[in-house]
Amino acid sequence: MDTRVTETTPNPVGAVPNQVGARNRRNWPAAAALGLGIAVLVSALAVVLLLWYANRTQECYRPDSLHQYAQCVRLHLDGN
Repeated sequence: MDTRVTETTPNPVGAVPNQVGARNRRNWPAAAALGLGIAVLVSALAVVLLLWYANRTQECYRPDSLHQYAQCVRLHLDGN
């Protein structure tokens, strides 16, 4: 049985394969740029939040136990 795709082979979607491929190739760079932009924004936001947290809780970095650290962090994040 010949399994090669010919002009008479029906496409289950109903579109010509070359047209679908061309359309997807045109949109791919825009989708990649959008995804990259979102990833950069999320990374920058994570850095800002980590710096803010470190600044607010810098006095809590030398406790003797995890309980003391958690208590200190709660106090500093509440604004006391």
